Amino acid sequence: MRMVMLKGSGFSDLRSHFLIMSLFAVLYNLLAVRSYKKTSA
Repeated sequence: MRMVMLKGSGFSDLRSHFLIMSLFAVLYNLLAVRSYKKTSA
């Protein structure tokens, strides 16, 4: 994030960070859905 503020970097510089954050979001959403199904059944 600091690189964006200082240099005005583009999306290509942040692609790896964006992909990692997206994977974490998908993973935690899947875990939340699975645990919700277990408790509500």
